[in-house]
Amino acid sequence: MSNIKLLYIINVDWYFLLHWTDRAIAAKNAGYEVHIAMTITDKKNVTALEDLGFYVHDILIVRHSINPLKELKAFLAINKLINKINPDIVHSATIKPNIYAGTTCRLNSTPCVSAITGLGTTFSNGKEAGTTLIWKIVKQLYKISFGGKKSKVIFENTDDLNTMVTAKTIKKDQAIHIHGAGVSTSHFHLTEPPASPPIKLLFAARLLKNKGLHPLVNVTKKLRLDGYDIQLLVAGIIDNEARDTISINQLEQWHEQKNIQWLGQIDDMFSLISSVHIICLPTRYGEGVPRILIEGAACGRPLVATDVQGCREIILHGESGFLVPPDSENELAMALIKLINDPKARESMGKKGRELVENLYSSDIVIEKTLSTYQHALTI
Repeated sequence: MSNIKLLYIINVDWYFLLHWTDRAIAAKNAGYEVHIAMTITDKKNVTALEDLGFYVHDILIVRHSINPLKELKAFLAINKLINKINPDIVHSATIKPNIYAGTTCRLNSTPCVSAITGLGTTFSNGKEAGTTLIWKIVKQLYKISFGGKKSKVIFENTDDLNTMVTAKTIKKDQAIHIHGAGVSTSHFHLTEPPASPPIKLLFAARLLKNKGLHPLVNVTKKLRLDGYDIQLLVAGIIDNEARDTISINQLEQWHEQKNIQWLGQIDDMFSLISSVHIICLPTRYGEGVPRILIEGAACGRPLVATDVQGCREIILHGESGFLVPPDSENELAMALIKLINDPKARESMGKKGRELVENLYSSDIVIEKTLSTYQHALTI
């Protein structure tokens, strides 16, 4: 396997560090020469990745732009880099890297693995989700970029896989289902919940409006008025490039009003999860499989989330947590009340979630399947 070049193409550095580092380390340990191309936002991130033995390349991908000139520049930059490095295999993730890298690899007959980590805002806004003009354009561009004979497409959930196959964006034999990004089941291990009351709820995600924090704040305010002794802890990344980001002013206002305990970006997620009783993510966003739900389940915490793609992949309703309809504050409140009032249910659901993670979502399983996908793509 030595001297085989693997090039990751991802939109931004912090996203790679959060979700892809373990897989890149595993690939390097398996003998691949690992290159990573992405937009660099912090030189510390470059240093961290270079210290792991990776080759890091800075390319400008403006994540939320639809400016044709900027997109042409991004495509040409990726095309030029691929031709320069001449990788044996490319692994891309997120919409723009998938389209631009996939198209170049198709032209070059380079093996390409594309990761669909959720369909995002192109598939999650309003009643016409999945039928908007943007989604129709993305679907056609995906069809072009995934059309190469040496193309494989990884999905984190079966809903997205079936959507893309049904839409004839990809062929069924191209599709591979790998459950989420994987977590270390030794690091994220079962822990005893803290003493109660209060019952502590954790919302941890990118701070986007579509992730559902606003309705969760409304529900917890109402529950406190009804006499429930609960606290809502909020942690995550403020993504200033996103159109629907929640402002720091809003978060600080909620914090000052004691509606939330705003923690900012947390590196030690295991300790944070261990300090709470329930994980809650009432998202409307087109998730892959939310990492916080996998980490929470691994630590034995019950989950409450919306019945959308990705969330329904890991939550067995009534067994490892509760699924509620999107935008239904009443259903969300009822699910939380059930868990607040029943510590035995919290314990049993937490154990069931842990079992699911051990069987499907551990990093060992995800890494093994990812490396196997590389080997398959290289032999097509």
